[in-house]
Amino acid sequence: MTTESAPNHSGYTYRYPRPAVTVDVVLFSLPADTLHVLLIRRKHAPYEGMWAFPGGFVEMDEDLQTAALRELREETNFVNDSSMYVEQLHAFGAVDRDPRQRTVSVAYLAFVPWTAMSSEDVRASDDAADAQWWSVKNLPELAFDHAHIMQAAQQRLVWPVDLRGYTFRLLPDEFTRSQFELAYESVYESRSDRPFDRQSFPSLEEDGIVVDTGKSVTTPNGPTKLYCWNPDSTHA
Repeated sequence: MTTESAPNHSGYTYRYPRPAVTVDVVLFSLPADTLHVLLIRRKHAPYEGMWAFPGGFVEMDEDLQTAALRELREETNFVNDSSMYVEQLHAFGAVDRDPRQRTVSVAYLAFVPWTAMSSEDVRASDDAADAQWWSVKNLPELAFDHAHIMQAAQQRLVWPVDLRGYTFRLLPDEFTRSQFELAYESVYESRSDRPFDRQSFPSLEEDGIVVDTGKSVTTPNGPTKLYCWNPDSTHA
């Protein structure tokens, strides 16, 4: 059996101009009771000094998600591990979205539990002058069309959020009912002007969305059950 090498396109020329391709990463976490997103302050023009999602141009020898994770690492020092969930969000190709040239960006949606990080996990480098977590309720003005990308990311968090398991991506592997409720409420309120109705929480155990681990943790109110997510649930 022979293995074919990657095709060499160096001898080809193209009649039509081609747009550049970039990637952006919308990374969510939950440091307190409000959903946060990771932003970088741009070091260079265009939009120098403005905040944006970590991202950049795709290299010729890498696929899209590899490029997205590389840019995230280079600009924020954040390294992907098993605790981070990543999925492709959407492609954004407005003709005038980048003043430098015709550019199409493929955005990625990502989630990481706050408990999986340390204080050194986010540090600006490369093309970023700064890197910070921002509350989704108090975002700065964003560069390029990143406000539109943020809107698309929030629209992906459709009700009920547990259907895609996004809430669980913000939680540690084992969590209490109150931790789940806080995460669920924060995701809901990140895309809605209405307060969350606590009577609307799903019936986790009855629907098979979570599994009782048989463990408990001591809280001020006494022992509390620990659960883990069941991604194979028909509701997940």
